[in-house]
Amino acid sequence: MIRTKKKISRQLFLFILVLAIVPVTVLSFRLYYLARKELETTSFMHMNTVALDYASHVDLWLNERTRDAGILSRLPSIRHLCLEYSKKNRPETGMIHTHNLLEEILKLIRYEFSSFYRIYVLDRDGSIIASTSDSPTESLPGIKELKAYKAKSRKQVYIGHVHFHKGLGWFTSIILPIYGNSGNGNHVIGYIVGDLETSHSLEKLKKGGIGLGKTGEIYVVSKSGIPITRLKYSATNPYSETAAKALLKIEAIRKLLRGQKGTSIYRNYAGNLVVGSYLWIPKLNIGVVAEIDSDEIMKPLKRLKFSALITLGILLLLSALITYYVSEHVSAPIVSIAETAKKISEGNLDQRLNIRVSNEIGQLASAFNSMTDQLRHTIEELKEREASVRKAYRELKRTQAQLVQSEKMAAIGELVASVVHEMRNPLSSIKLNLQIIGRHLDRNSRNYEHYKIAIDQVSHLDKMFTELLDFSKPIILEKVLILPEGLIDLALKRMKDKFGTREIEITKKIPDDLPAIEVDVDKVIQVLVNIFDNALDAIEDRGRIEIESSLGKDNSDTVLKIAISDNGSGIPEHQLEHIFSTFFTTKKKGTGLGLTIVKKIMEAHHGKIEVKSKLGEGTTVILMFPVPNHHDQTSQGNNKE
Repeated sequence: MIRTKKKISRQLFLFILVLAIVPVTVLSFRLYYLARKELETTSFMHMNTVALDYASHVDLWLNERTRDAGILSRLPSIRHLCLEYSKKNRPETGMIHTHNLLEEILKLIRYEFSSFYRIYVLDRDGSIIASTSDSPTESLPGIKELKAYKAKSRKQVYIGHVHFHKGLGWFTSIILPIYGNSGNGNHVIGYIVGDLETSHSLEKLKKGGIGLGKTGEIYVVSKSGIPITRLKYSATNPYSETAAKALLKIEAIRKLLRGQKGTSIYRNYAGNLVVGSYLWIPKLNIGVVAEIDSDEIMKPLKRLKFSALITLGILLLLSALITYYVSEHVSAPIVSIAETAKKISEGNLDQRLNIRVSNEIGQLASAFNSMTDQLRHTIEELKEREASVRKAYRELKRTQAQLVQSEKMAAIGELVASVVHEMRNPLSSIKLNLQIIGRHLDRNSRNYEHYKIAIDQVSHLDKMFTELLDFSKPIILEKVLILPEGLIDLALKRMKDKFGTREIEITKKIPDDLPAIEVDVDKVIQVLVNIFDNALDAIEDRGRIEIESSLGKDNSDTVLKIAISDNGSGIPEHQLEHIFSTFFTTKKKGTGLGLTIVKKIMEAHHGKIEVKSKLGEGTTVILMFPVPNHHDQTSQGNNKE
């Protein structure tokens, strides 16, 4: 009986084995095939993302270098010296002096723009005016690109293709025109040429690559198939023809050199089976290849295969449960991973895998989530850096403009001070003699009228000299905190006598909760009085002046605005753009320096002034002052309450 039972049990075991193993084996192979296809699709999308990410880094790097070259081409010092160099009939000593100045300027800025291997300033004919190179006769990689640039367009930036320069390496050149002045875009007086050492820069962009694992690599090839960056698994010189021949044997590389892009599985130059993605960057005429060992990226599939074999063993006793297990715990998670990866590749970085298991699928899901978090963090960090660079660029431009203005004002100050000093003495003598003559003239005579005209003109000249001295002197601020209402009241008090002679209605709209501003009170009162004087001149007999103050925004900064409006005659539209120009005036006895000094005072306070006007309706002048520690002032006010 025991033997019979043993035989029956064995037969039953074999029956169940045969009955279960066939469909389960077929099902297991089917699941394995689907999983392989899904994982292969995922790996293709992953490698394509890696290649695109590197290409975007290259494009970002190229845009940053283009902005750097644009800053150089717009530097007033370089533009001015190039203009001097391009003048006809210039003396030889002037040429040498201008050349030396350009050389000194380039040497000063070469450390600020260290990404460029060399920087050249060319004249309109392509001859080198100055360079950062210690060997002025050394050949220029970017000089050959100038003809192509001129043939293409003079108004656009030119980025040359990557090319090999004998004895130096791989280079690309950025060329921008230097215009004679900002108002005439067609007046080209020279060119800025920056040479970028491409191999080293592209190699640096490879560091910290995400998603390449232990066996992956990214490399860049030229149009002829020569590697521009180092090859991870090659001991030969990456720039040699031997390395190029090894790459040209690969079908994927040949497709890449024909300008195609794609992702596939193939054997690389070292003979390893890899999953590779390749694409072409036409801007630089180079190709990017991202590869990872097939065994590494398909590692989850091997684990899945091992799990399937274990499952088939367990199916000898629990075939039904194992079938359910395979379908629910192996295939479904992989499909979920593929779908999530597809959504992430479309740009939705909020997608996460909610797979809470402790097996290989769980590890893959955890690693996938970590990779997505890291990618999102990298993108956010790049955005923050871009915002930081933009802010620093704006600060640099503002500081540069202030430095240039300070140099101009210092030169003008010396000239004006000397001229006014020399002219005021004879002018005082003329005025004194005129007054002596006037004492002996009959007030009803015609000569007395001529005398009055002469005295008025002398006074007008004296006033002009005084304003010229004020204009040329550097502004030294003694700032204090003051509420805007108190500042406006002080200015109105100073204008009380002038307002008393006219029928002027003055209205104020100043909220009580406005924060204090830090200004030089006397200087700002001078600004307000000048604006009130202009308003009185624009109003004929009767009129009104409205003063309104409020908080506002200038870009991302909080500013306090003071708007002064009148219902006077207004300013013609064609004159609005000239009202801040030196010596521009529409008054018969105006000097043309009032609004120029107003703008200078506002700029010294890091503020702004805007003028809006309609002919026959009136004029509005808006003063904008930065608000110091506005958040802190608000918090203190809330605490007091």
